[in-house]
Amino acid sequence: MKKALRIAGVVLAALLAAGAMGVGGWAWYTTGYHGRLVRALEKAGFAEQRVEVNGVELNVGVSRPRDATPIVLIHGQASAWRQYGYALRDLARTNQIFAIDVPGHGGSARMGSYKATEVAEVLAGYIATIGQPVTLSGHSSGGQLAAIIAAAHPELVKSVVLEDPPFFATELPAAKNTWNYQDLATETHEFLASGEDDWQGYQWRTQKLWEFFGGSAQGFIDDGADYHEKHPGEPITLWMMPPAMNEAEVYVMDYDPAFGDAFYTGYWNEGFDQAATLAAIKAPVTYVHCRARYEGEVLLAAASDADAARVMESLPAGATKIESDSGHNFPVEKREQFVDIIRSTVN
Repeated sequence: MKKALRIAGVVLAALLAAGAMGVGGWAWYTTGYHGRLVRALEKAGFAEQRVEVNGVELNVGVSRPRDATPIVLIHGQASAWRQYGYALRDLARTNQIFAIDVPGHGGSARMGSYKATEVAEVLAGYIATIGQPVTLSGHSSGGQLAAIIAAAHPELVKSVVLEDPPFFATELPAAKNTWNYQDLATETHEFLASGEDDWQGYQWRTQKLWEFFGGSAQGFIDDGADYHEKHPGEPITLWMMPPAMNEAEVYVMDYDPAFGDAFYTGYWNEGFDQAATLAAIKAPVTYVHCRARYEGEVLLAAASDADAARVMESLPAGATKIESDSGHNFPVEKREQFVDIIRSTVN
């Protein structure tokens, strides 16, 4: 019920903003957010590069060279490199940024399967081409990948930031009581078993989020389906939705459902001893844990307080823990704090 009220509040806030700004002004603001972000990053000097590593073509957002430690950013699941938003522009003022599309996301190629250790090796292969140790930061599942890289390739990493990663929360059977498992992991698994070929349309109508829209859900589902039918090959964009929800649909388009299925089956975790990985990191580590929220017994966050405590127990002595009241999308919701953390880690 509380979650339903929060979702209703987000949509209500969007509608109130539309009233305050005028429908036309709000529609421009929310439906044009991604395009404005793309242009802002181009103006800040970002360009996309495509590089083949271990037989996998990677797409990387790269900013102008700087005389400082390079920063490598690894986004989370069902996202892409621009998900870091305007924090990218902030960080690029002082450091060269390499923001990688994880295989199965954005402009990077898909892999035949997604085991965390194998994905991490592809990313490590790219980082090796930068030519000097980097500050490595990963959000959500990208934080798990960052930890694997730092543990397996200490020569590549000067410092590490783990942005609210789901350590221990992806391990079965505990994972079954998490939002990610019940939503995206289950949705991708069922899509692959369905025989359907329109992932974007399937995801829109079946996402678990609609459970919290109550009686208004079907109207939003129908509006999105109608938009999808009229604009094939484009992200589903609705003027009454807040920018974050429209932005998420941009990244859904290029997301490989097999990536999410690896979390459903547990394949992601094969050969990935999470406690041992954390313990093996030699570089200085900053761990950000965002607030743990629940709907009944279901964890709506990336990691519970108990998971976070276990992370700190596993990390080497001297690791820094930062508790945040942010939701999971920490780099966007707490942009200034995120930028400050990265800069303090670099320096």
